[in-house]
Amino acid sequence: MTTFSATSPTISEASYGSVRHTSVSTEHILVSDQDKIETAHWEEAIDQILKFKSDTDFLDQNDVPSDAAYQAAIDFAVDHKDLETRAPSWIVPSGSGRIVFEWHVGDSKFLLEFVEEGFAKYIELHRGKVVNRGFMHRNPISRKLELKYSS
Repeated sequence: MTTFSATSPTISEASYGSVRHTSVSTEHILVSDQDKIETAHWEEAIDQILKFKSDTDFLDQNDVPSDAAYQAAIDFAVDHKDLETRAPSWIVPSGSGRIVFEWHVGDSKFLLEFVEEGFAKYIELHRGKVVNRGFMHRNPISRKLELKYSS
């Protein structure tokens, strides 16, 4: 049986004018002693995204993810493949040209909806209630997605 850490996300914030910039750590999806397994799961995730991209017959024409959404999802997966982070529980086209990664950790659910290259929507739910949400943009220097929202 695989054991996962279910710690709360680590969030660091900096304020710039009226916009608060929050960097969400992937600490909440850390694995214990499963790095090789998780690398394989990330590779499977990348393969699944590429399969979605090559075979869109099962999707309605309007729901096919955009090339930018595919690229953002693949970039995120490649960036996390060699880290000790847990691969998503689910990867699905969400409709309207987007792709969603979903993690389940205890009573929490974390969703990343890739909208375009370098941009995703982030939603964290605990016991079915939204506890955190925002938009994530890729920082061009660190290459990490950072949560940003208006205060």
